Amino acid sequence: MIKQRIAQLAFLATLGLTTACEQTDVVPKLAGSAATRSQMASIEDRHQLAQLLAAELGSNSALREFLRDQALKQFDGDYDVLYQRVAEQRIGGETLEDIFTRQFVKQSAQQGRNTSTEEAQAWVQRTIAGIPLCQFSVPLHCEEWDPAYAPTVVALPEDFDDMKVETLRAFNQDGKEEILNAKEEPKLPVVVIGTCERVDEKGELLPGFDDNTAERLNGAAERLERYQIPDIGEIEGWPMGGPEISMQYWVAPMPSYGGPPPYTPAVAPFYLGTWQTNPSRNSVKNQQWISRGNLLYYWDVYQYGNTFRDIWVEQDPGPRIQLNLTVTLPKGVKITFNPQIGANDERMGEQFVGFNDPHWPQNQNTPYSPGKVNYFRGSY
Repeated sequence: MIKQRIAQLAFLATLGLTTACEQTDVVPKLAGSAATRSQMASIEDRHQLAQLLAAELGSNSALREFLRDQALKQFDGDYDVLYQRVAEQRIGGETLEDIFTRQFVKQSAQQGRNTSTEEAQAWVQRTIAGIPLCQFSVPLHCEEWDPAYAPTVVALPEDFDDMKVETLRAFNQDGKEEILNAKEEPKLPVVVIGTCERVDEKGELLPGFDDNTAERLNGAAERLERYQIPDIGEIEGWPMGGPEISMQYWVAPMPSYGGPPPYTPAVAPFYLGTWQTNPSRNSVKNQQWISRGNLLYYWDVYQYGNTFRDIWVEQDPGPRIQLNLTVTLPKGVKITFNPQIGANDERMGEQFVGFNDPHWPQNQNTPYSPGKVNYFRGSY
């Protein structure tokens, strides 16, 4: 019994844990708060966290999709997932802390150690709290990340210097160590555990990274920056293969509400152009964000006014018909759009786009979502 107890205490010591009899309770600091030097996660703990994440990514498709989708939101302008922003979200019924805890217990058992859930959870909390502003980022190839692929995981040391480090220690889904060249970009996505550089201790974006409201400039190039189809089955059955998508953009002159009513637009809405694409079914069925950057037009507020209306459809064979889409504006003003579409086309949604709307590259967080499509417009 004495030998068993000594062995148990030795193992717990490697985790930074003791039983309640030997140590007063310690409440880990929040991941977003400042940690003292003694509270910083050691490089060994960081590597172990990377190993846990890599193993879980190898078997948990929901986690792969979650990290990819969160990274693609680019809340700070880069492909970063700040732990404290997503800590309470459920992934297959589990939080990230639950996942790390379960995987820690599993790997301990595989190594012949008996670790309780409570001990594992305390280690996870302490380690993540010891990585200030802990984030999981996908610095390269996030756009092309097929969620069927389980990336390797790297944990950066506290004093990481990207100009000096030559190699990085990574872990794959089998828990095996790999050495990556820090000076040569990998050809596949890699998840990197480290500290977010673009937020303050509260997790709020620092000045320079929080400008979501910059106005467009008159004469700027307007582009369709990227799009996503949430559910391919809603717009194209599998026997038809990949979808044929188009977006008509119409000038939608708004009324001037100065003076007495009645209020009417100065001119009727008019069609300006159509953007079209024919993506593969595989590229959209996984809800990937697809980058385009296609030029739509140059803003001319004197000729077009401040508002456009996008009309999205998935095209199918059939005769052409004309729709009468009537929209009621404030104070009862009605305007009507008359797009021509195929009789069998699937309507995906219609969206007003204002000259002063948040836009790409300033706005990388909140897409337009008129129904069966999500998309960002960019203005440069």
